[in-house]
Amino acid sequence: MEFLRGSDRNYETITWNNGEFPPTINLIENDVFKLRLEFYSATDLDITDRLDEYFVFFESSGFSDLSIESSFDDFFDSNDIGINLITQWNTGSLESGNVKISVIYLPTSKTGTTRSSLGGETLFELTYPTVVN
Repeated sequence: MEFLRGSDRNYETITWNNGEFPPTINLIENDVFKLRLEFYSATDLDITDRLDEYFVFFESSGFSDLSIESSFDDFFDSNDIGINLITQWNTGSLESGNVKISVIYLPTSKTGTTRSSLGGETLFELTYPTVVN
């Protein structure tokens, strides 16, 4: 994952390797961030080659003032729906919680608001502790 902070355009790269505990995502209050996800696997799967088949779902818990949405420069499927490889995060006040990222194969919907409403198969999901400082 690579975060670009809107106010000063600084990048922070967060790397997670299978078998490791996810690192904490640290964000700054009342700011805008762009998150770019990249996946590396032994099978060299490239989601961007098959945009209609995949969707990345973000679910936050413990936050009252954090929004995550597809960015204008995200990758879009044939129905013009962003698949959330590039997202914009808007933070509010100081708070902490978790952000779960789920990669879904063959979702039946890409417009639901819960994981169960999207259908498909979860290829993997990972929960990151997240703090807005």
